[in-house]
Amino acid sequence: MVNSLNPTGDLNQLLTEFGLDPDAIADRAQLAVEQVILALCPHYTTRCPLIILIKVHCAAETLLRHSGWEGDTRIVWRHFSALLESARATDN
Repeated sequence: MVNSLNPTGDLNQLLTEFGLDPDAIADRAQLAVEQVILALCPHYTTRCPLIILIKVHCAAETLLRHSGWEGDTRIVWRHFSALLESARATDN
């Protein structure tokens, strides 16, 4: 289960378990490593441009699949969904 204070927890744990580091994700997403690190850090994701978050999550999911992960896609995208919900709540 995802910790509500750290919605990236499951994704970061998965990436670690499959030996995927920010360099691999940055390579796949064609981003700077620093951008990937910030996109995966719960304290900075709210300030991260949406396109970077999408690229990082797509790259993470692709690399996990290539590494043999057969889990539920919602685990990867839960963090992204939580950010959208948070943004929607602050707009209202």
